[in-house]
Amino acid sequence: MQSDTFYKLQQLKGTEFHALCDSLLPRIDAAYFGITPHGRNERGDSIQGQPDSYVGDSPATCRIAIQCTTERESWWTKAVKDVADARAACPVCDEIVLALSRDVGRLPSKGKGLNWLTDAVAAAAPAKLTVLGGTRLAQHLDEDLQDLRREYLGIPFSRLSMHSLLAACRQANADTLDRLKNQGRYQPDAYVDREADDTLFGLWQQALQNASGHTGKTFIETLIPLVADSGIGKTSLLARFTERSSSQTPTLFLLARDIAFTESDSLVREVITQLHGSMELDIQRSEESHIARMIGNSPLTVVVDGLDETGDPVGVRRAIDHWLRSRLGKASVLVVASRREFWRKCHDATWNRSILQDIEHPKAAKSVHSNDEGRMFDRLQGHEIPGRFTLEEAVKAWVKRQLSQETWWQLPKQVRQELTHPFTMKAAIELLSNGVLSDELTTQTGILELWIEHRLNTETETVTRIATSLFRQSLLAVARTVARNDSGWAQVDQLNDDPQFPVPRFDSVNPPGPVVERLINASILETHPDHDDRIRFTFEVLQDFFFAESSVSEVRAQPELSARGFAALTFSDIAVQLERLGEQLAGETAGEQFVAELARHDGPMAATAIHHSPHRYSPNCRTTVVGQLKVLLNSRMYSQRAFATTILGRLRCNEAAAALQEHWLNQTPDKRVHGIVANAAISHGIVALAALVFRTWWFNDERFFSDLQSELRSTTAEFREALCDHAAQYIPAGEHSENYQRAVEIFGYLAACPDTHSDLVFVGEMLYSGFS
Repeated sequence: MQSDTFYKLQQLKGTEFHALCDSLLPRIDAAYFGITPHGRNERGDSIQGQPDSYVGDSPATCRIAIQCTTERESWWTKAVKDVADARAACPVCDEIVLALSRDVGRLPSKGKGLNWLTDAVAAAAPAKLTVLGGTRLAQHLDEDLQDLRREYLGIPFSRLSMHSLLAACRQANADTLDRLKNQGRYQPDAYVDREADDTLFGLWQQALQNASGHTGKTFIETLIPLVADSGIGKTSLLARFTERSSSQTPTLFLLARDIAFTESDSLVREVITQLHGSMELDIQRSEESHIARMIGNSPLTVVVDGLDETGDPVGVRRAIDHWLRSRLGKASVLVVASRREFWRKCHDATWNRSILQDIEHPKAAKSVHSNDEGRMFDRLQGHEIPGRFTLEEAVKAWVKRQLSQETWWQLPKQVRQELTHPFTMKAAIELLSNGVLSDELTTQTGILELWIEHRLNTETETVTRIATSLFRQSLLAVARTVARNDSGWAQVDQLNDDPQFPVPRFDSVNPPGPVVERLINASILETHPDHDDRIRFTFEVLQDFFFAESSVSEVRAQPELSARGFAALTFSDIAVQLERLGEQLAGETAGEQFVAELARHDGPMAATAIHHSPHRYSPNCRTTVVGQLKVLLNSRMYSQRAFATTILGRLRCNEAAAALQEHWLNQTPDKRVHGIVANAAISHGIVALAALVFRTWWFNDERFFSDLQSELRSTTAEFREALCDHAAQYIPAGEHSENYQRAVEIFGYLAACPDTHSDLVFVGEMLYSGFS
């Protein structure tokens, strides 16, 4: 092993060897701690400077000077010169360290080189000279510093120690995080701390105690499954979690798309490979046992993102089952993330003793279901984190991108609701920074459409005549190929198999061709790190968008059959597809038939389909959709009433407003749904519900809600007048009246709104300011 290490040591370039020595010397002797590089910059480029590195405040005042050389021919001459240069640059130093990648024991048979060491000692005087030759450095790397050996020379660990385990995790994580940053899937500077971060941390802390045996349980719970929709921020959450946790305990971050779940031990093998390098099966088993014994009270945490991107629930289930039963799995915590429906296909009822119960920690997330009857089954459904941004988190994310809070509150409420979706927020901010006006931001699919167009325009090439239409055609072909494979990936050679959706400029000799290559450059598509012949969408939400695009022709051909197929799927998984399909089919007979049939099976799905442009659908179609939502309004379940009211509030058409008015004029909303009803009434400007809005709890709260003033500003002038008139009748009631306080609050909110009674606004401003 040492000869291999010594050989690779000699292959390093000067700056690489210099960087290795700067990391290695403090680990050999604490006296070298605090090294400052002087002969290379932060990017690792060689620059003018004597000495190469030093310990102290400056070269002129340092106590230790360090010179590194990789000279091949007549290295002894270069060594003496380096020592003399260090002595001249560091006149008061006590020690000069000379590190060489050569074997200093192999001296020339004749010439000046025979006395090089004597000459070097004389050149260093009166400072002490310390010489570290290549063979001695290789010995240190092999015996004590295998983490540096792997980092700089790429040589696997001989046997992991706790120190080398931490170093291996950090190195592997750095590679994964850099990849995500380059793809734009994780942006640490723009990351906003969320409730999901605290929830995950609480779950993880409990799991660590379980894995280390500190809880005294007869069984351990070490699996934390997270489920969420695409584009909601799972990858960013886990990336930030890895950055924070890996500084304290060994944490390894993996992307499921990089793992071939072909064997039951796929996950165990991947973890060992990342930590130790490739090895034979027998050696791998031995190393697995060694790691399991070694981590003891410091369990390893393995984080696997994007299980659903594998498209193989059977393989994933088999791999996780093997992991939970393995020695390494029993001594570790496993955090996995996927879409909700995919996880339900993956989990196994026999895992219940390894699932972390959320009821045992105050910060734990609520399971998908919470009834006591099926508690064991519920744990297997996963924890629904992360979710959309809260209002506070959305504002922070907006401001972190150098945008003002004032511009946030000037956006229509519907747009602000769309921007609580993390990927939509990211896309919108990128558009605004490139000159798109905030007025152009509408629905989620509308924002995605603008973002895609912007990215494609950036890649448009006039010389080769590649236009955005060619990009879109290629993306449709990729979407259809991915859908056929049901694996998340498309084989490059298969891209041109569908005669209806051929890939433009496809090159059968050097596939896939220039168009797809530019989409990869734009980070819309990406290749598999180990298989250049596989591509997929970089972001799942884009995949959903183009799945819908590629389905348009099929829906046009068989609208009712397609509607029944969509109705059998889960709402949250296909919301983006439905909205995009509805937008594409608006104004067509097929679109009317598709939405009407979908409404018969699922009202909220149909409402989502016409959400983007309801007025392009016929009154009969809108009436059918709204009629199905009215059924939910009369449900005994609070969640269904609230859901239907929210959707009707977002559906900007007369039929939706009439349904809300008819129902809530004759029903008194309870406390839980009152605010939702008031929001919907303000959104539509329903004058008849002004009294209901007046009674909302907001106007008895001492806090000022910026979003509420923004909603009132963007509603109709008629509604503001009605609310103002209703509030005015309570002004003579006296300062101690509850309704008087409500009226004063309302005047305060309306004061900044346009087209409101000037005399009432003046009175409101005076009252709100504390005058009588």
